[in-house]
Amino acid sequence: MSEVTRARITDEFVELHVKVKTSVVDAVETAIRKTIEEAETYTPDEVFGPRNPGRLIRGGRTREGWTQVELAKRLGVSKSVVSDLEHGRRPISKKMAAKLGEVFGSTPLVFLT
Repeated sequence: MSEVTRARITDEFVELHVKVKTSVVDAVETAIRKTIEEAETYTPDEVFGPRNPGRLIRGGRTREGWTQVELAKRLGVSKSVVSDLEHGRRPISKKMAAKLGEVFGSTPLVFLT
């Protein structure tokens, strides 16, 4: 016979004890682990907020270890243009998307969405 007991540890956590037949222990453990994993999994948007071109630019720049000034030099623009792009204050033209794609080694399309 299967048996489940609970003991509240805090307002947020409960200790759960499950007694099952040896013939189903692996299936039960797998189901429990999967359920816990799914409950603790977050989408990128939940963690980082919605994706937008400015965040992609800043993320790429940060990943490369560049300052706004360094990225501006690579793009042939001023630092204020890079800042405006990162903060969504300046729209990204097809020409700028092509430059960004070249600098970051990606398709320009990611910067146009």
